[in-house]
Amino acid sequence: MTLSTISLFEMPLVSATQADAIAALLEDGRARTAAFVNAHAVNVAHVDPAFRWALSRADFLLPDGSGVSLAARMQGQRFTANLNGTDLFVPLCGEAARRGLSVFFLGSRPGVAGACAHNAASLVPGLRIAGTRHGYFAADENDAVIDEINRSGADIVLVALGVPVQDVWVARNRHRLNARLVMGVGAQFDFWSGQVRRAPQWMRRTGIEWM
Repeated sequence: MTLSTISLFEMPLVSATQADAIAALLEDGRARTAAFVNAHAVNVAHVDPAFRWALSRADFLLPDGSGVSLAARMQGQRFTANLNGTDLFVPLCGEAARRGLSVFFLGSRPGVAGACAHNAASLVPGLRIAGTRHGYFAADENDAVIDEINRSGADIVLVALGVPVQDVWVARNRHRLNARLVMGVGAQFDFWSGQVRRAPQWMRRTGIEWM
């Protein structure tokens, strides 16, 4: 499934409905990588060559937040939807459950990934949790982490190590992971585990959640 894109800062950001984006992410046929691009990511990419390289390796770059939306409007364009990770989380898990796909939660502090997975299973009946692991592992543990993920049989791997670490890790290790979809998700686990509260709905609707 091919999605329309808008070129911003020399990056092709997806312009699609939430439903179409999720369908493309989970489409059968080949392994896929996705990353979210917000204003912070754009700034980091400007000064970090490894992060720019990692983003260039992703199959899908998803627009996240009012900053990139404003940048598109300044070019006379408009994204179909704000595809931020926190709003995408439950619908993505719902579609995964419908398709019988399992999810591995990797990242954040000890206990957070597990709490996020538990809440996800409560919000999405039938969701298969392949496994969870915190993100505090040393370089010499990397092989063991990859083996753990592959042994779990995960179809989707959500990686919450923060920008730019998560996306560089995904790009460097994607070829070793058997999952259908691997994506960096930033602070998603913190929100959906209940560790961090989101801004009120009115702030999200008006595009000032970043405040």
